[in-house]
Amino acid sequence: MLGACGFMTPAKQYAGEVQGVSGIAVIKGFVGKPFSDDYHATIRGYSKIESSGPGEHKQFGIPGFTDYPNEIQLFAGAYNVQV
Repeated sequence: MLGACGFMTPAKQYAGEVQGVSGIAVIKGFVGKPFSDDYHATIRGYSKIESSGPGEHKQFGIPGFTDYPNEIQLFAGAYNVQV
């Protein structure tokens, strides 16, 4: 059960067919080795910055659990990413 609460697979965050890496922005988190001095970066969510009106907003996971994606794939643009 605990293993099922691990990091999710890459999360495609756009509609339509899968795009190649030249057409999207790929943001990756980092998980270091357990009990090491590595830093960890977990993707908790993002907000798209729009010049007119509110942009798209997405939060991942449930507080207290670790079901966050290790990678998100977005159309290129301006975003605030919460890690």
